[in-house]
Amino acid sequence: AADPAGSILTFDNAPPISFSFDAATMTAGTTYYIAAVAGNLMGAGQVNPSDACISVSSPVEVVWHALPTATISGNAKICAGQQATVNINFTGSGPWSFVYKLNGVSTPGTSAQALFKINTTPQQSQTFVMVSVSDKFCQGTVSGSAFIEVQASPKGNLTGPAVVCPGFPANLT
Repeated sequence: AADPAGSILTFDNAPPISFSFDAATMTAGTTYYIAAVAGNLMGAGQVNPSDACISVSSPVEVVWHALPTATISGNAKICAGQQATVNINFTGSGPWSFVYKLNGVSTPGTSAQALFKINTTPQQSQTFVMVSVSDKFCQGTVSGSAFIEVQASPKGNLTGPAVVCPGFPANLT
């Protein structure tokens, strides 16, 4: 009753009315209230909160959410047939929907966890690039890439004489 307008973080008195997230005075995920206040002015366009005739509308709840991010990583050098893992780390409010490209082909996915692992056993080199991410509230930003280099397996041949007699040298190549 002593402060019918509540704690005022910001105000706007020139249409169109606009409010945006201010990281210096606000915290993502916190509920804020926006209300229209009418009364006598006290200067600088603000309404005098001690005005006996002040009128305050019902507030509208507003929650600003941090934009989600997705970062892909996991460079590796492997031989054909070996397994490698590519990680996608998320921030924001899960679950997340995302798209990454594997050698240029888009692959969609979803994750309820902040870490999503892609296990791969490639026969040829693979390049992973993040394309998009969204959480349950917002579209976000992506970064990173992963390169799995499949190296050729070493090969060797052994040649030499098929018969070796005791006491005689044998040359093998």
